[in-house]
Amino acid sequence: MVAGIAVLTLGCASGGAPRTAPAVEPGPGSAAGDPVLADVELRSQRLFRVRYQSREGSGGLRLVLRLAATDRFSLSASDTLGRPVWSLGYADGETLIVDHKLKESCRTGADVRVPEAALAPLPIEMLPLVLLGHLPVTSEQTDGEVDLLDAQARRWTARMEDGRPLSWTLWSGGEPSLWWLAQSRGGVLSHRSGSQFRWRESVVEPLSAGAEALEPPAEYPVIDCEAWSVSEPRQDQPAPPGDRPSG
Repeated sequence: MVAGIAVLTLGCASGGAPRTAPAVEPGPGSAAGDPVLADVELRSQRLFRVRYQSREGSGGLRLVLRLAATDRFSLSASDTLGRPVWSLGYADGETLIVDHKLKESCRTGADVRVPEAALAPLPIEMLPLVLLGHLPVTSEQTDGEVDLLDAQARRWTARMEDGRPLSWTLWSGGEPSLWWLAQSRGGVLSHRSGSQFRWRESVVEPLSAGAEALEPPAEYPVIDCEAWSVSEPRQDQPAPPGDRPSG
C-alpha cells in the first residue's frame, strides 16, 4: 500500500501578490511560455517504478517514457509481472490510447487522464515535465520561494534550488489542488482528493529513431475516448489538513 499524502512545508514568497510567469523563447516542440526540457532529457527512454493510490485502486506499475520532444512522446504501463496495461502516444496535440486489458484503442484531441495519476487540472503533455522533476510553469527565479501566476491566472508556489524545484503546489480557490515533492531519482505527486503517485527512475537509455511512435494492434477495435476523458476527482476523500502544503 502507498503511504499517506506526503507532508510538504511550502511557504509563500514574501513581498505581496504573486508574480505572473514570464514567457520564454520556445525550443523545438515547445509552445511559448512553456518550460523547455534539456537536450540531455530528449531522445531518451526511461523506466520508472511506480506505486499509486487512486479512485481506481492501488498497486504498482512499470512505466516506460519514450521522449522525442516536449510535445511528442509515448508512455507504456505494465503491471509488476510485466503484463501490458495501457499505452499512450502524444504528438501534435493528439493522443492515442491503447487499452491492453480491454483490447481496444481510441484517438482524441481533448485532454485525457492517466487512471493511476490524478493529474487534473494539468494537461497530459505536462506529464514528462512532472516525471523528470521540472516545475510545470516557467519561473525566472532559480533559488528560494516562488509564488506566481501562470497564463491561466492559476497560482503556483514552489521551493527552488539551482534552477530545479524541490517541491511545488498548484492552487485552486485558495486551496492546494495538486502538489509534488522531489525524491531521489523520482517524486511524489499528490491530489487533494487523496490520490497519490510515487515513482523512481531505474533505467535511462538513448531513444532510437521512431521508437516513441505508437500504433495499436490491428485487431483492437477503435472506440471513443469517453472513458479516458478528463474529470476532476471527487472531493469526498480530502487530504488531512496537516498533510497539505501551506501557502
